[in-house]
Amino acid sequence: MQRGDKGYTSAKLEELSALMGVYVLETSLPQEDCDAESVFVLYKRCWSIETYFDYFKNGQDGHALCQQDYCRQQGLAFVMLVAGLIECEVKTSIQASGLGMSVSDVFLEARAAKADRYKGGWAINNCLEKRAEHFKKLGVAMEVVPGHKG
Repeated sequence: MQRGDKGYTSAKLEELSALMGVYVLETSLPQEDCDAESVFVLYKRCWSIETYFDYFKNGQDGHALCQQDYCRQQGLAFVMLVAGLIECEVKTSIQASGLGMSVSDVFLEARAAKADRYKGGWAINNCLEKRAEHFKKLGVAMEVVPGHKG
């Protein structure tokens, strides 16, 4: 709704809210220490960790990387940290750009572009103008150089 996408309105949300289900949360916290809203706030704070693990496991196919060696586990943890930092930076850039794309969409676009060093900067030699404009909005300065072959 914040982006103003067609069909996403407060009236439509109100109309569909009855179909959105119910949250059922179980906690080990004593009932006298917190109410349902407090538990929900705590749950939402932890949810970003869950979405990161989902991103790494499903989005990056990390579920196949089972390690039993301590050094390999530490290396994998470092790679996961770097991947998470990259994903976070891309997500932040997307939100600031107003493009309304997902991280996966941006990575797919980036994968389709061939970038290389050109005259002290970066050049894209096989990129659609629309894709180059997306990169510009994301804060990635690249020059489109037709015919440049790196």
